[in-house]
Amino acid sequence: MHPSSFRSYAISAPLPIYPSQSSAAGKAGVAVAEIVAVADDGSVKSVRLLESPDAPTGEAVAVALGHWRFRFPSEVGTAFATLRSRVIFYFRLEAGRPAVVDAVAEDLRVRPRPRRANPTR
Repeated sequence: MHPSSFRSYAISAPLPIYPSQSSAAGKAGVAVAEIVAVADDGSVKSVRLLESPDAPTGEAVAVALGHWRFRFPSEVGTAFATLRSRVIFYFRLEAGRPAVVDAVAEDLRVRPRPRRANPTR
């Protein structure tokens, strides 16, 4: 499932906390994880870490995703338990300060809006 579609069913999606040892060591970069399974109650049952700047940021991603909760529409039924989606976070040091950015949220914020055709011109 496309990450933005999957994310639209989230009722709780906290960002990871940038580990202090990672920011102090200047570790920054992309963390990618896959939500592999969602339980019947909407909690995340299984996460697979695919990439991270270092072990502590990877652990922070896994912990945060463990707190995510979803509510899927009834027409999806129990099929949501088999849905998978990648989640991407940017761990950045901005002016020396640690910041975690949700890639999907950032993409939606910076993507240009389509222009409407003006039928009067």
